[in-house]
Amino acid sequence: MYRNQTLHVMASVLLLGIFAPVLADQADDPYAVAARHYSRARWQLAVEEFKTFLDQYPQHARAGDVTFFLAESLVQLGRFDEARQRYATYNEESPAGRYAQRARFRVGEAAYLAANFAAARRDLQRFWQEYPEDPLNGYALGYLGEIALDAEQ
Repeated sequence: MYRNQTLHVMASVLLLGIFAPVLADQADDPYAVAARHYSRARWQLAVEEFKTFLDQYPQHARAGDVTFFLAESLVQLGRFDEARQRYATYNEESPAGRYAQRARFRVGEAAYLAANFAAARRDLQRFWQEYPEDPLNGYALGYLGEIALDAEQ
């Protein structure tokens, strides 16, 4: 009996080893390609690959992170309105995600960078009130100060 169990375990391990590549997540490769472009500061390629990933795997466990890094890539390209929309999507879909607090700040920052000062003021003040101890408030307060100076307040 012990010999039969050992043979079954060995056969299972062997089969698992043979079929492991088949069992790998199909989204791993496109994610790795997008992440490589991002890490090498190839922003346009990163944007394209992140968008492709989200089109092909919208329900994937990494979709939230991909949305966040897509927004980050868009900021690097100066596409602030588009980035702001992606940060907002991340906040809606991953309110407790790994990058949720930073994305909440970045919504306001992207609005500021797009010269949408009314939205920036609202979003940055909300961030400051919700996360008073966050180091990003140094930037938030700077942006709010610039907005106030522009409005001659």
